[in-house]
Amino acid sequence: MPIRIASPAKINISLRIKRQRGDGYHVLDSVLLFAELCDHITLRASNRDSTDWDGITLAGNATSIDAARHLFRTTTGWQQPLAIHIKKAIPIAAGLGGGSGNGAAVLEGMRRLCDSTIPAKTMATMAIKLGADVPAQLHAWHSPSLWHIQGIGEIVTRLEFAEYKESPMHAGIGILLANPGIPLATPDVFAAYQQNKGRANNNKNDLLAAATHLAPALADFLAQLQTLAAKHNCVACGLSGSGATCFALFASVAQAQAAADAGQSDMLKNAWHWAGGIFKPGV
Repeated sequence: MPIRIASPAKINISLRIKRQRGDGYHVLDSVLLFAELCDHITLRASNRDSTDWDGITLAGNATSIDAARHLFRTTTGWQQPLAIHIKKAIPIAAGLGGGSGNGAAVLEGMRRLCDSTIPAKTMATMAIKLGADVPAQLHAWHSPSLWHIQGIGEIVTRLEFAEYKESPMHAGIGILLANPGIPLATPDVFAAYQQNKGRANNNKNDLLAAATHLAPALADFLAQLQTLAAKHNCVACGLSGSGATCFALFASVAQAQAAADAGQSDMLKNAWHWAGGIFKPGV
């Protein structure tokens, strides 16, 4: 039987860079949530490995799929060939963890397909080897909540909505995502940050100044989104991850959709955008 997994987009509603370790990894402190915008991954046993996709062109993003498949095999010894199908919806190089989520989905799918019980600690160890966002992605299928990320991404703690004091949060919040079509590679943004291309800012994302240094048009785009969102009772607005996707959060999905509709003839006319709610496992 095939295994089907929804791989949700992640949104960093806050992202602080604490320091860079001697091995080059950055120590983070971030709060994130998952949106119901999802890639869909299907895995089935086959007589040979294959990976195919539809939806948004992956442009080489299959790397996370291949890396996860290889890592699971070398860690567990389970060598069953797999046919993996990916239906993409999350933009590439957009700060939404699409590639990381795909890698996490492959790990989870292989865990479900194989006969052996894989300890949670083993799954977590594999996840951090794939990337800083991957451990959090493994928690996306557990509960609709916020997640507090620390260390280099390996420390993941569930955070109740009421525990987040920066903005009003609840399970029914609405989300508007918008991307001006500017690809930003995460390593490039971190490199710009390390080169002091703007560390000091009053935003909740320490990478914002570095991202706008690399893509100056992003600053104007975010300002326009903030203006649009404020007219619809936005409770939080910012840049997700290393960008270039910006987000606005609202008290309800209806408000998020109203903001998206209002922007159709203006700033969102030529921008990728999506409006909806938070990811709810099993729905």
